[in-house]
Amino acid sequence: MFEKALQLDSKLFSKEKRIRAKRPSEYWLVFLKKQALTQQKEGYSWAMLLFLIPILVFIFIIYSIFSDGSNGNTDYGNWFLGLFVFFIFISVVVLFLHAGRKRAFVAPNAFDHLAKFIVKIKGDTFKNLIGISLDLSPIENEANSMDLKLLGLKETRQTKFKPYQLERYQANLRLKDDSFCTASLYQISLKTTTTKRRSSGKTKTKSKHKHKFYYILSLKLKASDYQIIEPQEIIGHKGQYEVSHRKENGFLMVKIKFKEKLLALPTKITAKQKKKASIFTEMMEYLFKNKIVVPKSNKPKTF
Repeated sequence: MFEKALQLDSKLFSKEKRIRAKRPSEYWLVFLKKQALTQQKEGYSWAMLLFLIPILVFIFIIYSIFSDGSNGNTDYGNWFLGLFVFFIFISVVVLFLHAGRKRAFVAPNAFDHLAKFIVKIKGDTFKNLIGISLDLSPIENEANSMDLKLLGLKETRQTKFKPYQLERYQANLRLKDDSFCTASLYQISLKTTTTKRRSSGKTKTKSKHKHKFYYILSLKLKASDYQIIEPQEIIGHKGQYEVSHRKENGFLMVKIKFKEKLLALPTKITAKQKKKASIFTEMMEYLFKNKIVVPKSNKPKTF
């Protein structure tokens, strides 16, 4: 039904690593499964060097045997020496590419939350259409750089910071009751580089990454159909979510946020994540079960 669009979008996405389109919910589930829910590649790995080590050792041993001083074996020794130098060169290139590559830091678990939410809410979407912007491009890009002041960080001679931010996705849904729902994910990645001088006088530089994910669910509800508790009462709900709201042109604008901190990102959906419900579904249920948002008596329930 949508094979041609899927083929064209996939071809463009494989090149750009981002897409913005309005498609049926079933389409997005197939697209996410192929592009975002699969195991993410980390690019060049130290495992490549581990593979080269025994080869280098073998070549060195052979070179030692054939260059033990016998003149007849000089040509063989030179040949193996050249091969040894070649592999050393390849190792240096791999190290250089590994150190200089842009890190994507894509989290399949985060996209699993979006896919599960689509499954949960697709029956309530208007004409079964969802507008989604999706970005799996490397977050370590100068265009995504953040100001350190926004994070309250200060650098020292020994410690340097490099923060990046990126909106990984935003899904816009119009519901059958004329309500609007937006599910979005913002990612912040912080690279911390520390330099220490040892007692021997040598310096050691070490880098590590921290990640923050902000899952945000925004609702635009008709004030004539829904009511919401007062701001001071929302403060009383000291749960894991941050809730805020305002009234605007006859609508209730409700926002609920969840923050997740990670030191390492799995490259595939974890077994624990597979058993979880979508964080967006849980936030939606939190709003209604705690009666933060309440449908009026003459309003049929949509959520």
